[in-house]
Amino acid sequence: MGVTVEEPDATTFVVTSSGELKPPAEALFLGNAGTATRFLTAALALGNGRYVVDGDEHMRKRPIRPLVDALQSLGVTIDAPTGCPPVTIEANGRFSKNKVVIDAGLSSQYVSALQMAAACGSEPFEIELAGADIAPAAISTSRLPPCAPSEQKSRSRRRLPG
Repeated sequence: MGVTVEEPDATTFVVTSSGELKPPAEALFLGNAGTATRFLTAALALGNGRYVVDGDEHMRKRPIRPLVDALQSLGVTIDAPTGCPPVTIEANGRFSKNKVVIDAGLSSQYVSALQMAAACGSEPFEIELAGADIAPAAISTSRLPPCAPSEQKSRSRRRLPG
């Protein structure tokens, strides 16, 4: 994927990359790692090319639909036919919009994944939390900047600087 990792000693890793994730020839298999699956899905939405994120039989039962819906609303061509992995992403390197509404009732990780991806943008990005039961961690997460200061707009809306 255009990334190399060297381990010069027992406590050091050196990661080298051009800054662009290249599509792999095969699906990215993440086992039952839900957090990695959600975060990587959002990150790959800003790549260029076709990516497939998949997991084991347990991961294939874990929902990712709210994140897929949010990324689709941002102009990403993405599909998860069952609402769970595998997820297929056809990325063009950017989001076509700078505002998204996400159902944050199921998992705060969807919000965190969008925050990390949004931090790569060049314009301010707004995430609005929706759903009758917003996960308490999502509200806490929405108050934390991913890499830069933010302007808090309300309990359920956040604007990230570009």
